Amino acid sequence: MDDQKLNAGRKLWGVIVSPAPTFRLIGEDPRILAPALLVIAVDVLLAWLIIPETLAYTKSVLESTGETLTADMLNATLTWTKVSVIAGAAFLPPLIWLVQAVLLWLVKQFTVGEATFKQLYAVSFFAWIPPFLGSAIKSVLVKIGGIDLMMSIKTSLALFLPPSIESGFWFLMLSKMDFFTIWGLVLLALGGAVVMKKEFKNTAPYIFGIWLVYIVIVAYLSSKFGNLAGM
Repeated sequence: MDDQKLNAGRKLWGVIVSPAPTFRLIGEDPRILAPALLVIAVDVLLAWLIIPETLAYTKSVLESTGETLTADMLNATLTWTKVSVIAGAAFLPPLIWLVQAVLLWLVKQFTVGEATFKQLYAVSFFAWIPPFLGSAIKSVLVKIGGIDLMMSIKTSLALFLPPSIESGFWFLMLSKMDFFTIWGLVLLALGGAVVMKKEFKNTAPYIFGIWLVYIVIVAYLSSKFGNLAGM
Protein backbone atom coordinates (compact mmCIF):
# COMPACT_ATOMS: atom_id res chain seq x y z
CA MET A 1 0.00 0.00 0.00
CA ASP A 2 3.02 2.31 -0.30
CA ASP A 3 2.16 3.33 -3.85
CA GLN A 4 0.18 6.52 -4.05
CA LYS A 5 -1.69 5.23 -7.07
CA LEU A 6 -2.96 1.69 -7.46
CA ASN A 7 -3.86 0.06 -10.72
CA ALA A 8 -7.40 -1.21 -11.21
CA GLY A 9 -6.63 -4.80 -10.27
CA ARG A 10 -4.86 -3.89 -7.05
CA LYS A 11 -7.71 -1.59 -6.04
CA LEU A 12 -10.27 -4.34 -6.61
CA TRP A 13 -8.16 -6.75 -4.55
CA GLY A 14 -7.25 -4.13 -1.96
CA VAL A 15 -10.83 -3.38 -0.89
CA ILE A 16 -11.17 -7.07 -0.01
CA VAL A 17 -7.92 -7.70 1.87
CA SER A 18 -7.01 -4.22 3.13
CA PRO A 19 -10.02 -1.92 2.70
CA ALA A 20 -9.17 1.11 4.86
CA PRO A 21 -5.76 1.91 3.28
CA THR A 22 -7.16 1.14 -0.17
CA PHE A 23 -10.11 3.50 0.29
CA ARG A 24 -7.69 6.18 1.46
CA LEU A 25 -5.80 5.90 -1.82
CA ILE A 26 -9.04 5.62 -3.82
CA GLY A 27 -10.05 8.94 -2.26
CA GLU A 28 -6.82 10.45 -3.59
CA ASP A 29 -7.33 8.91 -7.04
CA PRO A 30 -11.09 8.26 -7.52
CA ARG A 31 -10.94 7.30 -11.21
CA ILE A 32 -12.98 4.14 -11.79
CA LEU A 33 -13.59 3.96 -15.55
CA ALA A 34 -11.31 0.97 -16.25
CA PRO A 35 -12.39 -1.24 -13.31
CA ALA A 36 -16.03 -0.26 -13.76
CA LEU A 37 -16.00 -1.29 -17.43
CA LEU A 38 -14.29 -4.55 -16.45
CA VAL A 39 -16.91 -5.35 -13.80
CA ILE A 40 -19.80 -4.48 -16.13
CA ALA A 41 -18.30 -6.61 -18.90
CA VAL A 42 -17.98 -9.61 -16.56
CA ASP A 43 -21.51 -9.03 -15.27
CA VAL A 44 -22.91 -9.02 -18.82
CA LEU A 45 -20.86 -12.12 -19.71
CA LEU A 46 -22.19 -14.03 -16.71
CA ALA A 47 -25.75 -12.99 -17.53
CA TRP A 48 -25.27 -14.15 -21.13
CA LEU A 49 -23.84 -17.50 -20.03
CA ILE A 50 -26.93 -18.38 -17.99
CA ILE A 51 -29.47 -17.20 -20.58
CA PRO A 52 -30.48 -20.82 -21.45
CA GLU A 53 -31.12 -21.64 -17.79
CA THR A 54 -32.96 -18.37 -17.23
CA LEU A 55 -35.23 -18.93 -20.23
CA ALA A 56 -35.91 -22.54 -19.19
CA TYR A 57 -36.87 -21.39 -15.69
CA THR A 58 -39.08 -18.60 -17.07
CA LYS A 59 -40.83 -21.05 -19.37
CA SER A 60 -41.46 -23.50 -16.52
CA VAL A 61 -42.92 -20.71 -14.36
CA LEU A 62 -45.24 -19.64 -17.17
CA GLU A 63 -46.36 -23.22 -17.70
CA SER A 64 -46.99 -23.73 -13.98
CA THR A 65 -49.55 -20.91 -13.96
CA GLY A 66 -51.88 -23.02 -16.08
CA GLU A 67 -52.49 -20.18 -18.52
CA THR A 68 -52.49 -21.01 -22.20
CA LEU A 69 -50.03 -18.91 -24.17
CA THR A 70 -49.77 -18.83 -27.92
CA ALA A 71 -46.41 -19.59 -29.48
CA ASP A 72 -46.01 -15.92 -30.40
CA MET A 73 -46.79 -14.76 -26.86
CA LEU A 74 -44.36 -17.28 -25.39
CA ASN A 75 -41.60 -16.29 -27.80
CA ALA A 76 -42.21 -12.60 -27.09
CA THR A 77 -42.01 -13.20 -23.34
CA LEU A 78 -38.80 -15.21 -23.62
CA THR A 79 -37.26 -12.61 -25.94
CA TRP A 80 -38.14 -9.84 -23.50
CA THR A 81 -36.66 -11.88 -20.66
CA LYS A 82 -33.42 -12.31 -22.59
CA VAL A 83 -33.17 -8.60 -23.39
CA SER A 84 -34.04 -7.50 -19.84
CA VAL A 85 -31.47 -9.84 -18.28
CA ILE A 86 -28.64 -8.53 -20.48
CA ALA A 87 -29.75 -4.90 -20.17
CA GLY A 88 -30.06 -5.26 -16.40
CA ALA A 89 -26.54 -6.67 -16.14
CA ALA A 90 -25.20 -3.69 -18.09
CA PHE A 91 -27.18 -0.78 -16.67
CA LEU A 92 -28.26 -1.79 -13.16
CA PRO A 93 -24.77 -1.72 -11.55
CA PRO A 94 -24.07 1.96 -12.41
CA LEU A 95 -27.53 2.82 -11.10
CA ILE A 96 -26.81 1.01 -7.83
CA TRP A 97 -23.49 2.85 -7.52
CA LEU A 98 -25.32 6.15 -8.08
CA VAL A 99 -27.95 5.41 -5.43
CA GLN A 100 -25.27 4.43 -2.92
CA ALA A 101 -23.24 7.53 -3.75
CA VAL A 102 -26.29 9.72 -3.16
CA LEU A 103 -26.82 7.93 0.16
CA LEU A 104 -23.21 8.67 1.13
CA TRP A 105 -23.69 12.29 0.08
CA LEU A 106 -26.69 12.55 2.42
CA VAL A 107 -24.65 10.99 5.21
CA LYS A 108 -21.94 13.56 4.53
CA GLN A 109 -24.46 16.35 5.09
CA PHE A 110 -25.46 14.93 8.48
CA THR A 111 -21.89 14.26 9.61
CA VAL A 112 -20.42 17.44 8.07
CA GLY A 113 -17.81 15.34 6.32
CA GLU A 114 -15.34 16.20 3.58
CA ALA A 115 -15.64 14.46 0.21
CA THR A 116 -16.49 15.19 -3.40
CA PHE A 117 -19.29 13.33 -5.16
CA LYS A 118 -16.67 11.75 -7.42
CA GLN A 119 -14.93 10.29 -4.38
CA LEU A 120 -18.23 9.01 -2.99
CA TYR A 121 -19.14 7.41 -6.32
CA ALA A 122 -15.75 5.68 -6.40
CA VAL A 123 -16.30 4.37 -2.87
CA SER A 124 -19.76 3.17 -3.90
CA PHE A 125 -18.33 1.27 -6.85
CA PHE A 126 -15.60 -0.51 -4.89
CA ALA A 127 -17.97 -1.26 -1.99
CA TRP A 128 -20.18 -3.11 -4.48
CA ILE A 129 -17.48 -5.72 -5.18
CA PRO A 130 -18.74 -8.20 -2.51
CA PRO A 131 -22.34 -8.20 -3.85
CA PHE A 132 -20.88 -8.60 -7.34
CA LEU A 133 -18.87 -11.62 -6.17
CA GLY A 134 -21.99 -13.09 -4.59
CA SER A 135 -23.90 -12.62 -7.84
CA ALA A 136 -21.06 -14.21 -9.81
CA ILE A 137 -21.04 -17.26 -7.53
CA LYS A 138 -24.80 -17.64 -7.97
CA SER A 139 -24.41 -17.43 -11.76
CA VAL A 140 -21.85 -20.24 -11.65
CA LEU A 141 -24.23 -22.33 -9.54
CA VAL A 142 -27.02 -21.71 -12.05
CA LYS A 143 -24.77 -22.85 -14.89
CA ILE A 144 -23.74 -25.98 -12.98
CA GLY A 145 -27.09 -27.13 -11.62
CA GLY A 146 -29.80 -24.79 -12.81
CA ILE A 147 -31.73 -22.09 -10.98
CA ASP A 148 -33.23 -24.61 -8.54
CA LEU A 149 -29.74 -25.44 -7.22
CA MET A 150 -28.88 -21.77 -6.79
CA MET A 151 -32.16 -21.09 -4.96
CA SER A 152 -31.56 -24.03 -2.63
CA ILE A 153 -28.26 -22.54 -1.40
CA LYS A 154 -28.86 -19.65 1.01
CA THR A 155 -26.29 -16.91 1.56
CA SER A 156 -28.45 -14.88 3.93
CA LEU A 157 -29.64 -14.97 7.53
CA ALA A 158 -32.58 -17.07 6.30
CA LEU A 159 -30.05 -19.89 6.47
CA PHE A 160 -30.70 -20.10 10.21
CA LEU A 161 -34.46 -20.55 9.88
CA PRO A 162 -36.01 -24.05 10.04
CA PRO A 163 -36.23 -25.68 6.56
CA SER A 164 -40.03 -25.68 6.84
CA ILE A 165 -40.15 -21.88 6.80
CA GLU A 166 -39.95 -20.64 3.22
CA SER A 167 -42.37 -17.72 3.23
CA GLY A 168 -43.75 -14.98 5.43
CA PHE A 169 -42.42 -11.68 6.73
CA TRP A 170 -39.47 -13.01 8.73
CA PHE A 171 -38.30 -15.30 5.94
CA LEU A 172 -38.49 -12.49 3.40
CA MET A 173 -36.70 -10.02 5.67
CA LEU A 174 -33.91 -12.41 6.62
CA SER A 175 -33.53 -13.41 2.96
CA LYS A 176 -32.71 -9.77 2.20
CA MET A 177 -29.93 -9.86 4.80
CA ASP A 178 -27.47 -11.46 2.42
CA PHE A 179 -23.92 -11.93 3.72
CA PHE A 180 -22.39 -10.43 0.58
CA THR A 181 -24.72 -7.42 0.83
CA ILE A 182 -23.79 -6.88 4.48
CA TRP A 183 -20.11 -7.11 3.56
CA GLY A 184 -20.67 -4.51 0.87
CA LEU A 185 -22.48 -2.18 3.27
CA VAL A 186 -19.63 -2.46 5.76
CA LEU A 187 -17.24 -1.41 2.98
CA LEU A 188 -19.61 1.40 1.96
CA ALA A 189 -19.70 2.79 5.50
CA LEU A 190 -15.94 2.31 5.94
CA GLY A 191 -15.01 3.82 2.59
CA GLY A 192 -17.39 6.71 3.14
CA ALA A 193 -15.86 7.39 6.53
CA VAL A 194 -12.33 7.33 5.10
CA VAL A 195 -12.96 9.82 2.29
CA MET A 196 -15.13 12.03 4.53
CA LYS A 197 -12.34 12.01 7.13
CA LYS A 198 -14.73 10.61 9.71
CA GLU A 199 -14.84 7.42 11.75
CA PHE A 200 -16.73 4.23 10.87
CA LYS A 201 -19.05 4.79 13.84
CA ASN A 202 -20.13 8.10 12.29
CA THR A 203 -21.29 6.62 8.99
CA ALA A 204 -22.34 3.03 9.78
CA PRO A 205 -25.51 3.86 11.77
CA TYR A 206 -26.89 5.89 8.85
CA ILE A 207 -26.01 3.28 6.21
CA PHE A 208 -27.35 0.29 8.12
CA GLY A 209 -30.32 2.22 9.53
CA ILE A 210 -31.58 3.18 6.07
CA TRP A 211 -30.92 -0.34 4.78
CA LEU A 212 -32.87 -1.93 7.64
CA VAL A 213 -35.84 0.38 7.06
CA TYR A 214 -35.74 -0.50 3.36
CA ILE A 215 -35.70 -4.28 3.83
CA VAL A 216 -38.42 -4.16 6.51
CA ILE A 217 -40.69 -2.21 4.14
CA VAL A 218 -39.95 -4.54 1.21
CA ALA A 219 -40.46 -7.66 3.33
CA TYR A 220 -43.75 -6.33 4.70
CA LEU A 221 -45.12 -5.36 1.29
CA SER A 222 -43.94 -8.66 -0.21
CA SER A 223 -45.62 -10.67 2.55
CA LYS A 224 -48.86 -8.77 2.04
CA PHE A 225 -49.00 -8.35 -1.72
CA GLY A 226 -46.64 -10.98 -3.09
CA ASN A 227 -42.91 -10.98 -3.81
CA LEU A 228 -41.65 -7.67 -5.20
CA ALA A 229 -39.23 -8.72 -7.92
CA GLY A 230 -35.93 -6.92 -8.03
CA MET A 231 -36.32 -5.09 -4.72
